[in-house]
Amino acid sequence: MGVGKRSLKTFNTCEISYYAHRRLKMFPNMKQLWSIIDTHSEDSEWVQCLYTRTELYLRAIDKLKINSLRQPNNIMATQYEYDFAFSILLVTGIFDNLAWLICKIYEIELSKMDIKLIIPDEEKKRKFIKAVEEKCSCLSDFLSMELTQAKISLVYPIRDTVVHLSFWEMKLSQYIFSSYVLQRQNSPLTMYIHFGYTIIERG
Repeated sequence: MGVGKRSLKTFNTCEISYYAHRRLKMFPNMKQLWSIIDTHSEDSEWVQCLYTRTELYLRAIDKLKINSLRQPNNIMATQYEYDFAFSILLVTGIFDNLAWLICKIYEIELSKMDIKLIIPDEEKKRKFIKAVEEKCSCLSDFLSMELTQAKISLVYPIRDTVVHLSFWEMKLSQYIFSSYVLQRQNSPLTMYIHFGYTIIERG
């Protein structure tokens, strides 16, 4: 009996159910992946990783929204910095995850460095988009759209700054803009994830 009580304190079914429902509502196309990927195959790990990253992203965004309503101070600034950086890493991680899933679904074999949704400026480096075009032209057309690439490209420079440079070396205007949009219910970063799942749907 005592073990049961302790289990209830460490396992919150309400929170788990909340994020499961919210993820399904925000990313309805996600459930279609299980009809494409065999649940018993090694590729199913990529789908599970996507589930995990999207849940962590939703949690990070919730924390950002909550903290944005609190009285600013040095402690909150540090917490906000952490949550913001974490959310950026999750967004780019989700995009990378989608690129790998596309390769798995369409049986595209490329080096790790070439698997990415961003289309490089150099023609010879566009191996991923060319391979996708051979398998599914409508998907490559969608990925090649100027608006699509603009949305993807916006997040990666911030990610590179977070990973490779001091966080506070980011341009002040970029930081303020990014912090502001994350507080909005329909923020661009949230919309990017919606947009990301249309990649699977278009395919």
